Amino acid sequence: MVRSQNFDRLLIACINIALGLIIVVCLFGIPLTLISFKDEVATRDPEHPGFELLRSEKAEDYTEIELAFKDLNVVTSSMGIEVSGYHQCSKNCDDHSFRLHISSFTSKSDGLNAVPITEMITIPKGNVEFSKIIRLPVLGTLSLFPFDKHHINISIAVERLDQNGSTFLISNSEHLHIIGSEELQRLHLTRNDIISDYTKINSVHTPTLAFTSYFERPFYVKFLAPITIILLIITSLATVLSAKMANLMTGSTGIIFGVWGARALVIGDLPPESTFADVVFMMIVLVSLMIVIFKLALFAKSYLENEILGLKQAED
Repeated sequence: MVRSQNFDRLLIACINIALGLIIVVCLFGIPLTLISFKDEVATRDPEHPGFELLRSEKAEDYTEIELAFKDLNVVTSSMGIEVSGYHQCSKNCDDHSFRLHISSFTSKSDGLNAVPITEMITIPKGNVEFSKIIRLPVLGTLSLFPFDKHHINISIAVERLDQNGSTFLISNSEHLHIIGSEELQRLHLTRNDIISDYTKINSVHTPTLAFTSYFERPFYVKFLAPITIILLIITSLATVLSAKMANLMTGSTGIIFGVWGARALVIGDLPPESTFADVVFMMIVLVSLMIVIFKLALFAKSYLENEILGLKQAED
């Protein structure tokens, strides 16, 4: 009896500690979640200031280029980038033009010698703005969602075209000003690493700029996804363990629909079975159904025993 009372007290203490931890986590996490969500909405605003990748000295003739990270396609492991800008020219504008070669480079230290995927964009003459969406490969670990990280390697080579042919710019002699911006959903740009030694990368042409951009999930996704999964586990187990036999089937059906809705809320439009979170959701359904089957088996056993006992008593 004393041992049972001690166990009950220990169980109550564990429950109180768990409730306290949940309250503390929510008190600190919810405000940070709201701030994180607000920051993401702000970065998707077209008026939000970007970040500088290549600085240009002031000159009469210059080229303005913007790279806007639009979306991450996890099926093709690629990122959509909108390249836009214009060439400001004051004189002899028809004598020359420029062409951008935007590639996804590989590092020689990785032992990869594959030809980089390259997109070419011709900058129009006469101060005319241009815009084109390209797709370049992305490396990352989607399975670790919401703690997955991704990065993209980008090199930009500038080709000058004139009556004598074409040459690639080794330095920023034509006053290129390149800026970047992010308009991604549920993904956040953490940093850009500018490559200074071009001999360490595989590139078709010597770039004017090469850099690596790193992305990860914003705080609100990292916070809401695990909390939602933990609460779903607790409520699912409480439902099937505490439900009476009359409500057991409807409760288990509700769990299946709840898991489906939670996945749509947490993971969004990511492909099915692409993350460890999908495995957790499937395990919730599996364990819940196993508990339901076990309780049904106990109910059937008890029912049959009572029926057999009743028959024996009737015969006696």
